[in-house]
Amino acid sequence: MYVSDWLVEKGHTPDFELQDKEMLGELLRTFYIEARNAKGEKYSKSSLINLRSGLNRAMNMPPFNWTINLMKDFEFVHANKVFNSSLRV
Repeated sequence: MYVSDWLVEKGHTPDFELQDKEMLGELLRTFYIEARNAKGEKYSKSSLINLRSGLNRAMNMPPFNWTINLMKDFEFVHANKVFNSSLRV
């Protein structure tokens, strides 16, 4: 599942890059819990890590050029706690 597809499914704009950092943190917190692969299964640990890294990389490259770090910025502390919990399941 793509993040943009998940956003539309939840009634949000598919343009995650237009969200402010606080809202993005809230959305990611929920996404990490609900993310499923094409078979409807939870992502593996490595897949979820790669998904977050890819999203971080995409947001920091053109055309978005954000200067954020999904793994370290204060606005994503709660999302990262949920992320780490999701990896243990």
